Amino acid sequence: MEKYLYFNGHNSDEYFCHIEHKPEIPVPEAKYEEYEVPGRNGKLHADLGYYDNITVTYQLYFHGKNPTAEDARTVKKWLAGTPGAHQLSDGYDPSFFYFATAKPGSISNILNKYGRLSVDFDCDPRHFLVSGYQAAALENGQTLLNPLDQVALPYLEITGNGAEGKVVVNGVEFAAMPPADRVLYADCENWDAYVTGGTNANALVGGTWPTLRPGENTISWSGGVTGVTLTPRWWTL
Repeated sequence: MEKYLYFNGHNSDEYFCHIEHKPEIPVPEAKYEEYEVPGRNGKLHADLGYYDNITVTYQLYFHGKNPTAEDARTVKKWLAGTPGAHQLSDGYDPSFFYFATAKPGSISNILNKYGRLSVDFDCDPRHFLVSGYQAAALENGQTLLNPLDQVALPYLEITGNGAEGKVVVNGVEFAAMPPADRVLYADCENWDAYVTGGTNANALVGGTWPTLRPGENTISWSGGVTGVTLTPRWWTL
């Protein structure tokens, strides 16, 4: 088992940086609305259908070819040099990743040859399957198997001839009118559609945004839709 950390498109091995030990993985906390009913004992809780972020902490050490101070600058640039959330995974569980923001702590300098630091990653609570972020061209009427236990919100690339059409997932219709000369992209998590070049195309879609339930999902299309490429985004907690 390799003690590497993968973050922001880079492997920690590139920086002679390694994980000291397997981190603890917190259980995401479900969010509830708490309320009281007069005359009733106790409190009631309504599930809001989402989870809080989690914090995963890694203890890292590095022993590069350069003095610690020089290597430390490189490590800090890797972890904190690009704002925003990036894919985070490690050698202990390489088939899954989080979207995370790094919060590096202070770096200890040991004999000017080694460095040690603790990094807190603020993670989206969803643990995504790496293979679920691979796009696949579908056949009309194809059945996809969601191997995990959560409803996935896919990303669609829809081609067509400029006429009105529809994509049907498990009997639920999603209207789409992809232009004949451009691809229509539909992000089912953000309810956002656009065409090649980035132009907003929300006016070209309608109906219920597709979701992929655990187990089998049948996907078909008709009318002006001529093809669908799908990135499923399988995830679990």
